[in-house]
Amino acid sequence: NVKAGLILLLGGILLGGVTYLVLPSSAKRITAAIENSRKTGNNDVRVDIYSCSLHAAIDNLPFGTGIGDEAAVLGEYYKANGHDWPNLNTHNSFLDAFLTLGLPGLLLMLAMLALPAVDGYRRQDLELMTLIFTIVICSLFESIFSRQMGLMFIAPMWYAIASSGPG
Repeated sequence: NVKAGLILLLGGILLGGVTYLVLPSSAKRITAAIENSRKTGNNDVRVDIYSCSLHAAIDNLPFGTGIGDEAAVLGEYYKANGHDWPNLNTHNSFLDAFLTLGLPGLLLMLAMLALPAVDGYRRQDLELMTLIFTIVICSLFESIFSRQMGLMFIAPMWYAIASSGPG
């Protein structure tokens, strides 16, 4: 058991090292996170991203920044909080909707998830509820509706949800 744990740990370290050396964009992000940690004493970058995103969204109520302007607005908030982060998104689909589309966008997104979840619960459709749960969990940690990779992941799930139909 200990041997397997050590092998897994060494494999993770090796994979992380290879990733750092082979992928320049990953190396830049890792280096920027380390520098930010040294400069601010805070090593939880995501908490700072969420905080800046939430403040930017609240300051742009009720209708948000509009599509395409969120990156510039976030950049200003990052800079005002002592961060030198180029082009980091909100890393949360709910915050992204709130920042970009304001309160109407956030409420629409919540409804888009809640209505099929309630329907799935009423029908005891475990597959539908699992799909919604997966989307919600992924949305908490990445802006999946703002990235091509996220949309490629989410599109088949929305097709499955739509094709399940109301009960």
